[in-house]
Amino acid sequence: MPGLLQIPEYMQAIMHDMSDKETGPRILMRMERKNLISRVDSPSFDVILGMTRGPPSISYRALSPPIVHLEHYSGAASLKGSRDIAAYKRAVNTLRERAVYTVESLRMISKGAAELEGIDE
Repeated sequence: MPGLLQIPEYMQAIMHDMSDKETGPRILMRMERKNLISRVDSPSFDVILGMTRGPPSISYRALSPPIVHLEHYSGAASLKGSRDIAAYKRAVNTLRERAVYTVESLRMISKGAAELEGIDE
């Protein structure tokens, strides 16, 4: 889950193996960044989330100038090169074309949650 979409409790849970001295400033910084995207004059922000049980989440952010920001458990990376930006824009367009929306996505999420909880539908 990209940091800008996380609530403090989630942040604490994923940083459980760090000391309070380490987690406190990280959570505060994420909450401050989260406030920036809530402003009326904030840059546009697109996120594509995938439902997986494996690799880290990847987010694409459209800023001025464009930047691709990748987050994972132990860190993050920002790509600024025009070739990288173009490649991620193409990938985002492909993901949007193949994405499942509204009713279908709710059905898939419910089914996945039921599987994780061991409930038969």
